[in-house]
Amino acid sequence: MATTKTALVASLYILWVTGINCKHDHPVPTYFGRVHPNGTIVDARNPANKLKFSSPPKPTTLEPIASLKVSPSSEIGNGEQVNVSWSGVTFPSDKDIVVLYCPPDAEFDHYLDYVKVSSIETYTKGYGEFDVQLWNLRKECQFRYYRMGNYTTLVTESNVVTFEGGAEIPLQGHLSLTGDPTEMRVMWVSGSMEIPIVQYGTDPSTMSVVQGTNSKTYTAADMCNAPANEENAFIDPGFIHDVLLTNLKPGNLYYYSYGSVKMMSPLRHFNTSPPVGSANKFTALVYGDMGVSPVPRAYKTAEYALEEAMNGTAAFVFHNGDLSYAVGHSYIWEQWHAVVEPYATILPYMVGIGNHEQDHIKGGSKDPSGAPGEGFHPWWAKPLYGSDSGGECGVPMYYRFHMPDNGNAVWWYSFDYGSVHFMMMSTEHNFTQGSRQHEWMEQDLKNVDRTLTPWVVIAGHRPMYTSQKILGDYTVSLGMQEAFESLLYKYKLRADMPCVPAAMHPRAPVHIVVGTAGKDLDMPDSYFPMSWSLYHEVNFGYGRLTQASRSALHWEWVENTSGFVRITCDNATLKVTPSLVENGATVNVSWSGIPRPNKTDFIAFYCPENDQSDHYLDYFYVTESASYASEYGWNQVAVYNMRTSCQFRIIRRVTFTWPPVICWSLREELMFLYKDISLLRADPSQMRVMWVSGTDDPPVVHYGKDSSLHSTATGTSKTYQKSS
Repeated sequence: MATTKTALVASLYILWVTGINCKHDHPVPTYFGRVHPNGTIVDARNPANKLKFSSPPKPTTLEPIASLKVSPSSEIGNGEQVNVSWSGVTFPSDKDIVVLYCPPDAEFDHYLDYVKVSSIETYTKGYGEFDVQLWNLRKECQFRYYRMGNYTTLVTESNVVTFEGGAEIPLQGHLSLTGDPTEMRVMWVSGSMEIPIVQYGTDPSTMSVVQGTNSKTYTAADMCNAPANEENAFIDPGFIHDVLLTNLKPGNLYYYSYGSVKMMSPLRHFNTSPPVGSANKFTALVYGDMGVSPVPRAYKTAEYALEEAMNGTAAFVFHNGDLSYAVGHSYIWEQWHAVVEPYATILPYMVGIGNHEQDHIKGGSKDPSGAPGEGFHPWWAKPLYGSDSGGECGVPMYYRFHMPDNGNAVWWYSFDYGSVHFMMMSTEHNFTQGSRQHEWMEQDLKNVDRTLTPWVVIAGHRPMYTSQKILGDYTVSLGMQEAFESLLYKYKLRADMPCVPAAMHPRAPVHIVVGTAGKDLDMPDSYFPMSWSLYHEVNFGYGRLTQASRSALHWEWVENTSGFVRITCDNATLKVTPSLVENGATVNVSWSGIPRPNKTDFIAFYCPENDQSDHYLDYFYVTESASYASEYGWNQVAVYNMRTSCQFRIIRRVTFTWPPVICWSLREELMFLYKDISLLRADPSQMRVMWVSGTDDPPVVHYGKDSSLHSTATGTSKTYQKSS
C-alpha cells in the first residue's frame, strides 16, 4: 500500500468506535409492539396505556355463545405469529379488550399486553380477529376477553397456547470470545436446572461432549429500582447456562449443539479466532443502539448480519451498548435475544454497557459492577447520568453475557483478534484520570504488543467527539476528551487509517459514531462547524470493520433497508508521476484497488491539498481510462504551480449533495521548476524582471556579464485580492 509520498508504517493505529443514541426518554414498546393510529409507539411506561381493572372485579359471568380462539392450536415456535379470533360476543363495547396472560392462571392484573377490540373494524358485530407474535417465556399462555367499565367482566377465555420444547428448550443462544484463540464460550437460557452440555467437534459425526457447571439466574429482588423490580414488569429469566470450550484449534471451523439430556439445540457452527498477530483478513460487524422496535429497523440489521454470518463474511459482532432497551421490562430481553440468536450462535457476540442498561439513581448497593454509591454522576454532566436503565443497573446484562475476564466483566475488557487489539470501555462508569477504569485502560494500552497487534480499536457507548448540536452529548464528550486525549497520545506512535470519509489523511485517532442498529435516531437540527467532523448520515444500518492486512483497516457502513454500502474505505492506491515537474507539465495519474468501480467515480485536483471537498480545481471521471472496470486505470493531465501543495483524490459520490465519500485520499506534492518572465523596456540600458512567488520576502535579482553575478538589484512586490 506504499505510495510515492505516504506509507502506512506506523507501529500503533487507534480507532475509537461509539454509539450515539444517548436519549433518555425512549418509548418502551409493549409486548405486542402496538402503535397508535398515527404510527407512533404505544409506550408501555405511560400510565394512560395501562389497564384499570375494577377492584375487586365483578364475579365472572361467561357468555355461553362467546368464543375466543388462538390458532394454530398446536405447539408454536418462539416468536411465531398466531391468529386470535372471537365471535358470539353480545353487546360488544368499545371498552372491550383481549388480554394475554402467561401463565394462564395469572392474576387478572398480571397481564403481558392487550388489544382493544375497537381497533378491529367488525367488533360491533360481536366478532373479529388480529395477528400477534408470541415468545416462549418458559410458560404456557392464554388470552381472555374482558369487558371493562365500572366493573370488569370476563366474557370468555381462549385455548391454552403451548410452545415447542416447553420450558426445556434451549433458547437465546450466543457465543463469546475469551481472548484465547483456543477457546469459545457458549451461553443459552432454559427453564430447567438440568446439567448443561455442549456437543462439539470439527466433524458433526464425531462430537465431543463437555458438561457445564455454571448455571445461574436472577430475581426481581436483585434489581436496583422500579420498574425492573416490580412484580408486573419482571419475568423470571429462566436459568442462564455458561459453558467454556477449550483446547480448540485457532482459525478452525467447529460444529456444536447445546442443551441438556432432555433437549438439545439444532446443530450450529462457529469459527475460532485466528492466532494473535495473524494478518489474515477478517470483518467485525460494529453497531450500537439496537432495541426491538419498530419493524423493520433492528430486524433488518439482524437480517443482514445473519446473511453475513451464513456467507462467512463476518467474524464477530462488536455491540457497543444499548442492546435491548428493556429498561426494566423483562419481556423485551426475551424478544431481543430472539432477534439476534440466529447470528449470535454463529458469530461471537461481544457487548458493552450503555446508559439504558446501567444508569440508576437508587439501589446502588445491588449494582454488580462494583461502582460506589449510586454509580457515576459527574458534576459536569449530572443530568445526563440518570435512571435510564429503568432500575436494571446492569443486572440482566451481567448475568446474560460473559466477556473476557481481564477487566470488569461486561463493563470493561479487552481481547486480541488477528492483528487488532479490541478494548471495550464503559462510558457509564467513572472514566476520569485516577479512576479504577482509567487506570485499567492505561495498563491495557501499555501492555499492547505492537509487533503482534499494530491496530487498537476502542469502543464505548457515548461519543468522545460529537458535532451534533445536542448540548448533553456535547457536554459529555468534553469530559471524555479531558480524560482520554492525553492517554491516547501517550500510547501511540501515530494514529492513522488508510481511508476515512471526507478529504483527509488523519494523524490522530479516528472516531466513528455508529449508534444506528435500530433504535430511534438522534435528529439534530444542525451541527457545530467542527473542522474534524467530516461525514454525517442519519439513517439505520451497521458498520463493517475489516482487517485487510497488518497495515490496513477497511471501514464500511451498510444502510440496512437496501444493503447499500454508503461509506467505503478500501486498500486502494493513487500515484502521480513524475514527482518533479515544470509548471504546466503533464503528469500521469494512476490508481488501483478501487472496489466495485462506478461510472460516476471521479478524480479531483485540489490546491491546497486540505481544501474543502467542493473547492476542487478540476476533475475527470475514471471512465476516461478504458480499464476502469478492472479496478485500475490512468490518465494524463497538465498541472500548474499554484504556490501551494496540491492533491489528487479519488471520490465516490454516493448522494447528490456534498460531502461525497472519499474512497482514497493521497497527499502528493508536486515539485515545480520555475521560469521567469523578462520584459524589454524603452531604455536599452534597462531590463525589467517580474515573477510570482507565494511569499512577500523582499525581491532580489542577482545579475552580471558572467555567471559570477556581481551586481544586485532590489524591487517592489504587490498582489490583488478577490475583493479588488
